Amino acid sequence: MEVSVRICGCDNASNVDLPLSSFTVVEVCTASSSLPQRIAVAMAGKIARDLGAHVFAVYGPDGDPLGAVTVEPYERSPREAKALSTFLNSGKEAILLSRHEREDCERIADIVTHADALLISTGVAENIALKAPVTVDLAVLPPNISTAVPPSELGLFALSGMLDLVGTASREPLMLGGHQAAYSAGCAAFSAMMTGFAEREFQGRDAHLVVDMLNVLMWLNWKALAAAEITPSEIVSREGEDAPWRTVPCADGHVAVVYNDRDLPQIFDLLADDDGLPGGQAYLKSRATDSRHDLMEAIKRWCAPRTRRQITDAAQRRSIPFGPVLLPHELLCDPQLIFRQSFASVVTPGSDAQIPVLPLRWNGKPVHAPLNPTAVSVEAPR
Repeated sequence: MEVSVRICGCDNASNVDLPLSSFTVVEVCTASSSLPQRIAVAMAGKIARDLGAHVFAVYGPDGDPLGAVTVEPYERSPREAKALSTFLNSGKEAILLSRHEREDCERIADIVTHADALLISTGVAENIALKAPVTVDLAVLPPNISTAVPPSELGLFALSGMLDLVGTASREPLMLGGHQAAYSAGCAAFSAMMTGFAEREFQGRDAHLVVDMLNVLMWLNWKALAAAEITPSEIVSREGEDAPWRTVPCADGHVAVVYNDRDLPQIFDLLADDDGLPGGQAYLKSRATDSRHDLMEAIKRWCAPRTRRQITDAAQRRSIPFGPVLLPHELLCDPQLIFRQSFASVVTPGSDAQIPVLPLRWNGKPVHAPLNPTAVSVEAPR
């Protein structure tokens, strides 16, 4: 069964100098794929696309399901609700299927026949009998763990121990912002795909690799696992107010307070500028060696009446690694990010959007794919 693919507005010619410009990648998820799996598959495909690959994303007849996912509290309109899809899928080619299961399976199989790599969620290859030179299977859990309902990203963070690092022990767990679990798994899936390309190039054999999200997060949390093995009595827990590194409020937002013991003399000098500190610098030095809590309280008092700019400038003069917490719209105006060309414009219906690009250069140029949306229709054979 042949499939006629009509591609509108896609030209890979401008990407011929990128490292994956000769590769074709196909993403396939099913209705049973969880949201974290869909995002992870899309993230792996996004990186491949930014590096020049020709990426097909296969969707059901209703289109990209990520277009309906909102990221509270920032998204308030239908246009903003498509931000996740814009970030992950710009520059890819959408394959919209019909509601005829048998024909759709044959269409997907025909597309995959010409692909170098297949990015799928668990079970897709078995259900549709797909095969590509390199197949990367995105699973939520390792094969020895099964659940009736796949865990959410919050559940994965809890299972991996990552939530032990965030928040206060006496309160409910805090969910890290965004989709960090799925994005991390997507990066791991991209690495697996590149490993498969290398295996096929140098060993001459096809590769089927499995990436499960729980093990990815456990690897990210390797320090806690290693610490528990070395000193079981000092298991990492949520320290909350007693954590040495925290974000603290200031006059126009928040700043991140980060320091090491070698920074203490400079911090004492910084805080000595504030005449309101009880007992002056000598008192502060004597108390800080005994209580990190007292030092943090002094830092909070010092930061409260000052702006992020004032705090950052004063800290930088003393080489203290304090930093401002920026809101999303402020990132677009950050001088360093502008200088590094960290964002690219993508045209969306009704407006333009700015999305982050890969933090690397290839032949001296920022790396990202052409970002104007493309339209692809799959026609049934005559």
